[in-house]
Amino acid sequence: MSRAQKPLTVLGFVFLFAFALPIMFPNLSESVLHVCTVLEFLVWLAFFVDYVVCVVLAPRKLEFIKSHIFGLVAVALPTLQPLRALRALAVVVFVAKGKNENKRKSLIATTAIVAGATWFFAALLITQSERDAAETTIHSFGEGLWWAITTMATVGYGDTHPVTAGGRIIGSALMIVSVALIGTMTATIASYFTEIFGTDDAHTPAETGELAELTREVQLLREELSKLIDPKS
Repeated sequence: MSRAQKPLTVLGFVFLFAFALPIMFPNLSESVLHVCTVLEFLVWLAFFVDYVVCVVLAPRKLEFIKSHIFGLVAVALPTLQPLRALRALAVVVFVAKGKNENKRKSLIATTAIVAGATWFFAALLITQSERDAAETTIHSFGEGLWWAITTMATVGYGDTHPVTAGGRIIGSALMIVSVALIGTMTATIASYFTEIFGTDDAHTPAETGELAELTREVQLLREELSKLIDPKS
């Protein structure tokens, strides 16, 4: 799986490009839209083959599936338009979790990537849902990005807001996910710094013991020196 990580990363970006381009630029020609659809399918097929191969080669298949749930989501979701964003997000997480690093650092990096991807995909979905609605306040992808970031940051200026039922569902889901992401990131970073300072504190008794040992040795040397200078002492 590690050998396939770089190609999968490249394919992940290709998938995101093919998914996002028609939403960001709705006036694309039919041929370009067709190319984007074909690219999405080919990338999905590559992820599907890689996932199946990994499952077949895994000594404990059930444990592998449980530990690679985002990979399963990336290959299992159908190509229905409302679920393609979930597949795209799953691809991002699948790629982000590809390298075996320190668990805490990996969690921080993955959470940051997921937060950025969630912002991006929420902007895409809200733009697609709201752009042609009556009395819409979100006319372009740029306004979708602004709405998504203010919603994720729980600021909510109100200058842009969803007016469709689908847009409000997207907004509700984004707020729930954002709270979870912020909580995860805060707890992980706090745990990381606690571990750093805790490690420093754990070294203090050892350092104190070494200092006490050096003090005793100096005292013994002084006594020996005193005996040499004054044997009667």
